[in-house]
Amino acid sequence: MRGLVILTVLLLVLGGTGGYLLRPRQPSFPAHIICAGMDVHVYYQDMQATWGEFDNQRHEIHIEPGMPLSFEQHVLWHELKHCAVWNSTDAHLHPQRLLDQDTWIEASAEAEVTMLRENPALVRYLISQP
Repeated sequence: MRGLVILTVLLLVLGGTGGYLLRPRQPSFPAHIICAGMDVHVYYQDMQATWGEFDNQRHEIHIEPGMPLSFEQHVLWHELKHCAVWNSTDAHLHPQRLLDQDTWIEASAEAEVTMLRENPALVRYLISQP
């Protein structure tokens, strides 16, 4: 009888669910991140035409749900870079002007390092694996 119970449990865990119970959950991004001195809230939102969006007016980042972890991490970091550049330069005064590479790198480097230092949960999320 004991062997049957063990076999049933193994089938449920490994076979009957496709191993679902053994697969780790995808880590969640932090809901609140400090970026270039700005408190930014991160949400899942159906985006329709894009994977992510930084809203400087509302201090929010919206992420398309359902992406693989590595791509979601990429999208979040991309949107955080928009926040860092937007708030570390005068880009908000001249949104039509593209920054040259050196200006962009110089402006974003300190903001990015500070953001990583101030947000250990973000660092854990960015380097996590499923």
